[in-house]
Amino acid sequence: MHGWLGLAMIPLGLGMAFAAFMKRRSRMTTVTPAGQIRPEFAMMGEIMRPVVLFVVGIFALEMVLLYFVFGGAKFLTALDFGGVMFLLATYTGYLLVSTSKQTPVPVVEPSGEADGSSVQTAA
Repeated sequence: MHGWLGLAMIPLGLGMAFAAFMKRRSRMTTVTPAGQIRPEFAMMGEIMRPVVLFVVGIFALEMVLLYFVFGGAKFLTALDFGGVMFLLATYTGYLLVSTSKQTPVPVVEPSGEADGSSVQTAA
């Protein structure tokens, strides 16, 4: 079967995009306590993200160069090439979503009064 690689990469890319969407959604609704991760590990993650993105970009650039300039159509179909590029793009998106800093959610402290009489209105 010709083009099986591309047919396999497209669902994987869609799964990666769905996982990124779910991770972003869960990050928007959860509050992470301060000091959850040690600072040196957080710094290591911040340093590695650009390195991984650079490697993925170089790999994608090499794939494009080899496919269009050196006749990669003899070895890969357009579906295969498109599937690999789609998976690389969704992986990059997932990496950006999963390693970005979480937006702080303001903590609402209970006031102790249940009737709401402490709310002031402008006169």
